Parts: sequence; structure tokens; C-alpha cells
Amino acid sequence: MIAPTDPAGPADGSAALQALPPDWYAVVDGALFVDLAADLAIHGLGGRPLFLEAGDAAAVSSGPFLISLSRADDIDRLRAMNAGRAAPVFWSWPSGEPALFRHLRTLNLVEIPDRQRETPDAPAYEAVVFRHWDTVVLGAMMPLLRPGQMARLLGAAAGVCFGGGSLAAFAGPEAVAADTGMLRFSPDQIARLNLGRVAASRQRIASYLREAAPVETGTMDAAQLQALIVHGENTGRALGLGSERALGKWTYMIAVTDGAVAEGPTMGQVFAGSGLAPDDTLDAVFAEMVAAEEAEFPGLR
Repeated sequence: MIAPTDPAGPADGSAALQALPPDWYAVVDGALFVDLAADLAIHGLGGRPLFLEAGDAAAVSSGPFLISLSRADDIDRLRAMNAGRAAPVFWSWPSGEPALFRHLRTLNLVEIPDRQRETPDAPAYEAVVFRHWDTVVLGAMMPLLRPGQMARLLGAAAGVCFGGGSLAAFAGPEAVAADTGMLRFSPDQIARLNLGRVAASRQRIASYLREAAPVETGTMDAAQLQALIVHGENTGRALGLGSERALGKWTYMIAVTDGAVAEGPTMGQVFAGSGLAPDDTLDAVFAEMVAAEEAEFPGLR
């Protein structure tokens, strides 16, 4: 069963954990810390990495860590250590830390459709890293899972909790046969996941444009603003822009120049001849545009 977390509880999702059996663990992203192993020791917490790549210490230290929360104040210790960072993923797992460690290791890789190798008669799949320690990834993927996939993801867990407005997944009373082998996502699930990501990204860009360019977007309804954002995506990707930040900034530039910045071949020539990465070129062009505006209207400084 999937349900919203308590909006009045802590943003890290730990409130929902209180309703589950107290065999609690957290999975934390090591990439958010300079040295997570050292921070664990400083805060008196026990944990170990879920990546075991021999000879690649950087990959191990920047990967996920499984942390035991067996003492009454361990959640408070974890909150103190993790302050200002993305929330952990909490697990209630009655079968003990070694079993959860093995289970999570089997989730580090999942299979997704391999468009390069598939044929109409023979679907193909490739193994990719699954960021099960990322609350954003879980929040997007869990609602799309079939019962067998959900059972495979949960394993012997009583539940998985993650906050920041995301969801909590609880093991249901009914027995569901778990999918065997590596967790596999279907083409339809990946397509729906990508559509959800696109919609969420466009909404964030829309909010940014409403705030950053209120005059230019103030008379636009939702459909007109979405059309502007899609135009920004299409023209921005043609220039090599790919990040949400860059596409949002590029769309802002289109809005405040009434589309002029995206017309004609000039901008394509600028990007092609800059010698910089597309996002860096955009930053330079944006800085020049701001400087020119400040020179023309000194009172804006």
C-alpha cells in the first residue's frame, strides 16, 4: 500500500516510521557528504556502504550507506548529521541488518529497456544504477510499480518511508508473489516516468518564469505559458542545452526579449563558436545581456 506521509510531521519522513515495527534503518546518500564514514563516527552512528567496488574508494564513499537506528536517540543523531541535506530513505526491516544489506545490494542495479538492441520481436534490457536511496526517485517510481514489482522492492520490509512531501510504502496484509531476479521496469513504466519528470520540470520552470518575468508572463494563461516553455525546450535543446536550470534561463531570455533571442541564426553561431559547453555559453550570453541592460538603464543596478 502506498500512502502520503503526515504533512504535519518532520519533513524527512521519520514520523511515518513511528507507526512501523522498531527495526529501523536509514539509507543516506554519501555524495552529499565530504566523508560520510567520518561523520557517522562523529555522531555515534553505525553504518556501511552499499557499494563495494574494489579499488574505487571514491565510488564507495559517494554511494549509498546503510545506517542502523537501533537506539532511541539514533534518529535525532541522524537528523543532526543530515541537517540541510536531502532526506534519507527509512526502512522498517524485522529480519536484521545483514538481510537488509543483502536485499538493498540487489536493488543497486535494475533493468530498463535497451532501445539500441531491441527488435520488434525481441525486447532487450540493460542494467543501470537504481538510486533507491533518493527520495525523488522513489517518489516518482513507486506509484508506477505492479504488485509483483512492489513486493520485489520491499522484500521482507514492513515499510519504506521517505519525506519531503513524498510517499510511504507499507507492506500489505495480502500475500503477493514478488518478481524474481533483477527488478525490471517495462517500456510503458519508463515512458510514464519520463512524462512525469517532464511535467514536474515544466511546472518548476513555469513557477520560475512567473516570479522572474512577471510583466512578460502576467497576461499569459497556463496554456500560453506552457507553449512558451515548450518553445524554450525545443530551441534550447537545438543549442545543446539539457539541464532544467539552463532551459529555464533560456526560456526566461526568450520571454524578456519577446522571442528575439531565439530568432535567426545568430545564437546558433554564438554557441557553435564559443568554445565552451552549452550551459556555460548560455551563462556568458546571459551575463552580457544583463550588463547591456544595466548600461542602458543604470537605475536598475
